[in-house]
Amino acid sequence: MILLLARQNDIETERLAKELSIRKIDFIWIDDTLQIKDVVVDVNQACATIYGKQRGLDVVFELNDKIETVWWRAEVLRFCYDTFPDRDSQIFMEEYLKHDWHVILNYIEQVVLADAKFIGCPDSERNQNKLVDLSLAQKFGLNIPSTLIAGNYHSVNLHYTAEQEVIYKHHGKRINRQFKNTLVSSPRTKLLERSVNDQQHATFHPTLFQDRVTKAFEIKVLYIANQLYSTANFSANKASTSLDYRVSNLAKVRIVPFQLPDEIAQKIKRLIQVKSLAICTIDLICTATNEYVFLEVNPTGRYHWFIRQTDYPVLNQIIKVMTQTYAYA
Repeated sequence: MILLLARQNDIETERLAKELSIRKIDFIWIDDTLQIKDVVVDVNQACATIYGKQRGLDVVFELNDKIETVWWRAEVLRFCYDTFPDRDSQIFMEEYLKHDWHVILNYIEQVVLADAKFIGCPDSERNQNKLVDLSLAQKFGLNIPSTLIAGNYHSVNLHYTAEQEVIYKHHGKRINRQFKNTLVSSPRTKLLERSVNDQQHATFHPTLFQDRVTKAFEIKVLYIANQLYSTANFSANKASTSLDYRVSNLAKVRIVPFQLPDEIAQKIKRLIQVKSLAICTIDLICTATNEYVFLEVNPTGRYHWFIRQTDYPVLNQIIKVMTQTYAYA
């Protein structure tokens, strides 16, 4: 039995579920519409039963040693908390109850599902650190941008020359939250306006700055159990996507299969093996001088265009890893 843990609208999981159904492979899909009403954990038998509603229907999910593979794409096992009479009580009790729930969740992952093969690592996603990944990439011989964390413009201007273009972006978890009538979300990659003199002494929350790497094209690499599938993304050809292709519809960006140089491929494999990931995506830039620059690793990155715009056997490879004894590294 395969357990899918992913959001309802996750394109990668939708395609995978469809393929599993075609091949008549049994699976359970728990998504982010699940409202958990009760959970019963039998510690002696190392199993758990979850009761709740999903997509408007009453559901019961049995988690036990019959689950052989876990496809983990998102934190969907969340408990529904009661509403408390005042804001301070709400904040305090939610924090307390979340800690209690995480004890149960960790038990499910580490004991109930201990013998299951995880494709997608919850700990890697929860503890993802872009700065650590950049340092690891550099350790394994990959080029990285000149990177600085700073909380004032003075430090930025001391680090980068006046001729350098500098970008800034979030370096932690991406947020997307609704507070009453206001949507608060993490900023996309932005170009720093360095000519504003009255900002030189301003301070702000420590932010990630990098020199803007002039790119010939971007490279998206999909890693599946020691196999690499790469595409070249020509977002640099358009002003609207040259800084961050995610601001546009990917269908409008030219994407083609790409063969990584073997030296770069081997360095990436060593990096991912150290991180113990079965599947992930890696972002690189190829410059006009044919230099490869590492940007980041995404433990649950998007890759549906690999399926749509290439002949790579992505789904076959994923299902092969799911259903067979397979060495990741």
